[in-house]
Amino acid sequence: PPTMLVHGDRDRDVPFAQSELMALALEEAGVPHRLLRMEGYDHYFDVFPEGWPSDGPPAPLEDETVIAAYDEVIAFLEQHVDAHAP
Repeated sequence: PPTMLVHGDRDRDVPFAQSELMALALEEAGVPHRLLRMEGYDHYFDVFPEGWPSDGPPAPLEDETVIAAYDEVIAFLEQHVDAHAP
């Protein structure tokens, strides 16, 4: 299926290179995909911008870069998912 990868390039849990390898494999298999590199972000970029474990509660979704990334996810889904499929 079409695949959207959103990955922080400073991820301390899963190396960003893993998403690069996945994108390459998807390309070679002819699978529609997109890799969105979140520059300067860790693994939990949307709720724990400073990384995990965190000293505080989850952050609200206020970061404009993260909001834009989720907008790109929605656009990808709208392009590749048939809303009228059963």
